[in-house]
Amino acid sequence: MSDYFSDGVSRRAFARDIGVDEKTVRNLISKGILTTDSNQQISLSQGRKAYNTYKKKQEQASEKIEKISKKVGADLNGKNSQDFKKLLTSWLEGIDSNPGQVLNSAKAYLTALQVQEQKMKVDEMEKRLIPVERINRDAEEAGSLIRSKLITIPSRVATICEGRTARDIEEIIDTEINKALEELQKLFV
Repeated sequence: MSDYFSDGVSRRAFARDIGVDEKTVRNLISKGILTTDSNQQISLSQGRKAYNTYKKKQEQASEKIEKISKKVGADLNGKNSQDFKKLLTSWLEGIDSNPGQVLNSAKAYLTALQVQEQKMKVDEMEKRLIPVERINRDAEEAGSLIRSKLITIPSRVATICEGRTARDIEEIIDTEINKALEELQKLFV
């Protein structure tokens, strides 16, 4: 704190001069970005310079975060986009209070995504991952096969069941269903 600034102005006047509210000026003083003299006055020239430097750093950090968020967004490719939007919002909310920490968080997140992407590529190369398309195709084929086996049961057993008791019919149907399932099991194992 200096004795007196020759161009000292009140917090309110300085806030008006730079186009912010008085609370913002108080926060900048508490962070050490702006200084006051013994009369709690802010040097207009030094204050403007310090504020402009602060804003420039904020803008640079915002630009870096924007670049990282675009890269991360591209890396996500639609995956977990809601989680990413929440994370991005928290970064942008914290940019004023601690741009360095926000930037480091964004970089760490991007690095984690890149590591995850590389791991998935290795897993895919080593055949530890199965493409979703293949799983869907196999499931469709299995479903069709099961349906075709089960749908033929009524026509096969209808004549056999004629004139039988309910208990006999249950056993016949049970036996046919088990045969169909055993045949299917042999196909899938």
